[in-house]
Amino acid sequence: MEGVRAEYFSIPPPIKQNLVKQLPLESMCLETGLPALGPEKQTGVRNEPKNISVCAEYISKVKEVPLEMVMEVTTQSGVSLFPRLNTLLRA
Repeated sequence: MEGVRAEYFSIPPPIKQNLVKQLPLESMCLETGLPALGPEKQTGVRNEPKNISVCAEYISKVKEVPLEMVMEVTTQSGVSLFPRLNTLLRA
């Protein structure tokens, strides 16, 4: 992506297709931290952790890669940023 310098990009549920197409999968982290950015465009629909699968499925379709690959790569990106996640993943 020309002109943008960042190691990772946080991808919330209401994501844009063009952004997903341009970013390498290895630069994506999935998150649901913003309650106001739910997966539906309706106002009042809150975001919650279970919606992370909505992001992964969308990215899988747009990038035409297996869902398992999206989950694995974005999880490793998250662990790279937040090493303590490894403890939670092993539990």
